[in-house]
Amino acid sequence: MALPIVKIAPAQPYDLYLTFQGIAAYQVLEYAPDGTGGWTLSKTVQPGGYSTDPQHDTYAMTPVASGDQRLVLISANMSSVTGSDPVSMKAVFQQAKVPIRTDQASGQDSGALVTLALRTVFQGT
Repeated sequence: MALPIVKIAPAQPYDLYLTFQGIAAYQVLEYAPDGTGGWTLSKTVQPGGYSTDPQHDTYAMTPVASGDQRLVLISANMSSVTGSDPVSMKAVFQQAKVPIRTDQASGQDSGALVTLALRTVFQGT
């Protein structure tokens, strides 16, 4: 399955807003093209976030130059409060306060941690 590619205004900031249903330990990573058709880690945006922390789950992402790309990976280990309810995470990316991409992943907590991941490529155009 091909990764979704979202074209954004080049060299302009964009933001990530995360919401969770359930308890999440998560990370947000940015990858850059490695020149061989693959990706290399370029920035750790959030190495260890928790949905229960008092701060907002909002992050400023690295602006993407014209013609360049960044792969954003969000991964979360999740549990419901009861250990048997659905869990989910939702990512909304905005540029100049306009939504440019919304993605969601969900699973069912059946007594073990649920791992969810979202991946999107952003391209400056």
